Amino acid sequence: MSRRAPTAPLPDPGRVLIRPPERAAFLRLAAWRSFDAELGPTLAALGVEGPWPFGVSREGTGVVVHRIAPRAVLIRAAGPDRLEVARAAAAAAGLAVVDLSDAFRVSILEGPGAEAVLARLVGVALDAEAFPVSAFARTGLHDIPVILRRAAPQCFELAVPSSLVGSAGEMLASALASVGERRDTHR
Repeated sequence: MSRRAPTAPLPDPGRVLIRPPERAAFLRLAAWRSFDAELGPTLAALGVEGPWPFGVSREGTGVVVHRIAPRAVLIRAAGPDRLEVARAAAAAAGLAVVDLSDAFRVSILEGPGAEAVLARLVGVALDAEAFPVSAFARTGLHDIPVILRRAAPQCFELAVPSSLVGSAGEMLASALASVGERRDTHR
């Protein structure tokens, strides 16, 4: 009878923090013809240089900007003042603007086991090579659509639809518990 080697030690789920969801200020901006010509000045007003590839976010002065389409971005502002700077710059540039602030709440999952917890819930490869810091994805927390962003090596932000925050919290708590209960059964 052969023995299987034990699996790698699991991260301590007790060292994973799930911060409660908070309201966030979101704007979706779309250019009509050109990312550089139309979105460039608005992003520059926020301290962000573009363009950059899809699936990558950039941080500016009090904002995180997700490149979601060839001529569109989703901006998460740190507060209403930064949202107004973005809105005014976008209006001056003639961009299409949609305020999504009431649509999402942002939860943060951080700690050494955060990746293992999320891996049970999303269909995205979360290793640091495939999903590095500043990467984001529109994905599902099972059946809940979310925007997932790696903010730091052991920190993930989840923008969750406001109406589904309770369900998302239950799923995260359940995944956290299941990671903590998993044991190596191959002896």
